[in-house]
Amino acid sequence: MVEEWLTDEEKQAFKQETTSGWALDYFYHFDNAPLHFVYRDGVTHGELTELEKRNKTITETTWLDAYNYGCIATIHNTYMFRKGCLQVPLQSFRQGAVQPGPISEESSEGRVYRTADEVQAGLDAWMAAEGWQLMDDRRRNQAPARNDWGILLGAPDRTMRLGSFMAYGSQVIVEAILTWSEGGVLKETVFPDILQYDVDGSILNERVYMDPVNWPSSPGTRARSSGSQGDRGGEGQIKGGFEVFFNRYDDRKVEPALTDLEKRNKGIIEGAWVDAYNNGLSRDIFHPDRYRVQLPLQKVSYSGEKSAEVEAAIKQAVPDRRLQVIQDYARGNQVIAECVISWTKNGVYQETPFISFLLLDEDGLIVRDRAHLVMAHWPGASQMPDSFTGQ
Repeated sequence: MVEEWLTDEEKQAFKQETTSGWALDYFYHFDNAPLHFVYRDGVTHGELTELEKRNKTITETTWLDAYNYGCIATIHNTYMFRKGCLQVPLQSFRQGAVQPGPISEESSEGRVYRTADEVQAGLDAWMAAEGWQLMDDRRRNQAPARNDWGILLGAPDRTMRLGSFMAYGSQVIVEAILTWSEGGVLKETVFPDILQYDVDGSILNERVYMDPVNWPSSPGTRARSSGSQGDRGGEGQIKGGFEVFFNRYDDRKVEPALTDLEKRNKGIIEGAWVDAYNNGLSRDIFHPDRYRVQLPLQKVSYSGEKSAEVEAAIKQAVPDRRLQVIQDYARGNQVIAECVISWTKNGVYQETPFISFLLLDEDGLIVRDRAHLVMAHWPGASQMPDSFTGQ
């Protein structure tokens, strides 16, 4: 194990038990940035294939620009996306059951590989030929403004930037930071997004972990989306529904070849991490001094010691809580896990999704778990301090 050799002064600076209310940029470092210099294990992205490099470039340019500059009437989506491709897991529990949505029957056969430059050129040509006129028509037909155009007019300074990324075969997983203003006050939120690209650079599926409670939209939309607080709400769920939800277009995914390190880390998360969550028999997979939990949506981060206390209280309150990893992605020294956590409440089965970005050190110990979840429907949320739940 990497030796813990910080001075007392450094420990006091780096080992704060709990931090809250920090700017979201904070979460995309391993707590305090100087720790990278001490331990030299900042996030590594692994060796990317040509497909992964292309998809990464499309995400950082064409896709990001479409969100920031071309979101009027979601015009770019008409060109870039297949039909029925958007999923919003963190909102699903409010519906009482998972709705996977239709899958496009349009085949990928015969589609030609396009570079990132060719994808951008194709979009530019389509905008010149059809897109701009279509956008103008949609704007004129929205009186008063509604849908995405109405949201944008309510937050005209809405801007998105990328906080992190992982390129994984035909998929790209990002954490995006969104800023806007309300009444002259700067607001920010974060959402993970999983994009699955086809061979021609079009998007087959997009899974957005956004919480509508903190989202640039009309006040009425936020009120309708707020749901219940703590672990007191939520309807019964269909057991196993998220397995179908998360596994869309599996037959069209390109899976990458993993290194021995990535295979090891993936196995640790699928095995020991799940076991620690479900049984709590051992916390040996967490670094004893450096493990940190980060909850960006709640704007709080806390130490391994505090994590042990919180987990023990939740497990006591919800003893049948179970974690299942549905999809996971390993690149470099990071594993991203899409999960479902389930429990019963008053005899009724409940489940809710979340996604975790886990960083492992060279010994295979977890040093950071950055989890995106909705606290309004989380088992044992009432056992967590108010500063952790965002209340």
